[in-house]
Amino acid sequence: MTRLANKVSLVIGGVGGIGGAVSQRFASEGAQVYATSRKGAESQPDLAGMGSIHTIQADASNNIDLQRVFEEIRSEQGRIDVLVVNAGLSEYALLGDISEDHFDRTFGLNVRSLVFATREAIDLMQPGGAIVLIGSIAGDCSAATKVRQRVNQDETGQQRWNVGRA
Repeated sequence: MTRLANKVSLVIGGVGGIGGAVSQRFASEGAQVYATSRKGAESQPDLAGMGSIHTIQADASNNIDLQRVFEEIRSEQGRIDVLVVNAGLSEYALLGDISEDHFDRTFGLNVRSLVFATREAIDLMQPGGAIVLIGSIAGDCSAATKVRQRVNQDETGQQRWNVGRA
């Protein structure tokens, strides 16, 4: 199929996992795909050999890296027809154990990358283009999943919240 023939797409977090599958599918549909990863092409050798997928090493939580990616696409293609933002991470911690570094790392990739990648894409997006934001449902607890919360005292006598599945 060639539903994406002559389209330029950027898949942030597009080298492995779901993003890698998106990149491969877009390429098979005829798109010229730019796929980013913190590790670059070596993290997914299957993509390295695909002619219509160009892998770029970039940290999605780093604005300088994002600007470099968009500048490369601007100079090579002059436009983006499809943007997919798929970068994200989960590092679970008890509320009392969340450090500023943990918070910054999580929000940097899960929120900051989404906002700033979309902002950078606006000037390159074509009429009729698409922006796809892939998020996580890790924070969603359905009715079928009961969550229990309890307060325990640790060895110092301080109260700590524990959250777990019932």
